[in-house]
Amino acid sequence: MFEPRIIKVSCPHCGAGLRINPQAAVVTCSYCQRSSFIHLPNRVDPPAPSGTQNYGHIHVSAAKAKQVVVLSVALGLLVVGLAVGGVVIAIMARSGTGRPHRTSLPASTRANHGNADACDKAVACCKALLGAVPGQPQNERTCEALRALTDAECSKQHETFRNSAKQLGQACD
Repeated sequence: MFEPRIIKVSCPHCGAGLRINPQAAVVTCSYCQRSSFIHLPNRVDPPAPSGTQNYGHIHVSAAKAKQVVVLSVALGLLVVGLAVGGVVIAIMARSGTGRPHRTSLPASTRANHGNADACDKAVACCKALLGAVPGQPQNERTCEALRALTDAECSKQHETFRNSAKQLGQACD
């Protein structure tokens, strides 16, 4: 049967609170330094030690021993419940907002553009502005990504790049 690990009792000599290990036969009070026998239900009492010291006796009731067992089991179930709840909450939080959803860009190509020149001009102007930075291959990829935009968006981007180039004293026409 499951044995409780610690039982709270009081010293029969001074009344101080004690925490006893039920496997022990004798406990010594940390306040009065007197020893006492521990009597548990369903356990054969150990023989009394020889000597002249007056030993006290601590009788642990079956209800008190059972209470510790029930408390230990309840605490264990609470810990397991909290752990499972934490995992469930973490999974729900991760699936709800943890990762951004992939959005696909419209598969626009030159065939979809009525005026492919707008995107070509925007890409060329972008490369003229960002291409001045050596060792930055991501700049070229960024500029090429403009080809996925619509004609109207490409025209707006081209105009923005032209204005930026003028402010920097460059030309991108």
